[in-house]
Amino acid sequence: MSERINLGKSAPALYQAVMGLEKLSAEAVASANIPIGFAHLLRLRAS
Repeated sequence: MSERINLGKSAPALYQAVMGLEKLSAEAVASANIPIGFAHLLRLRAS
């Protein structure tokens, strides 16, 4: 099995961009009053 990559250490700018996208998507879900279960399905589909 291969070793896991720590994205925060190996590519900190990319990690910050991914975390920023997660924050924006959480804010959009909250402002649209989307049920949390459906939001999880959306994230799963997007991944």
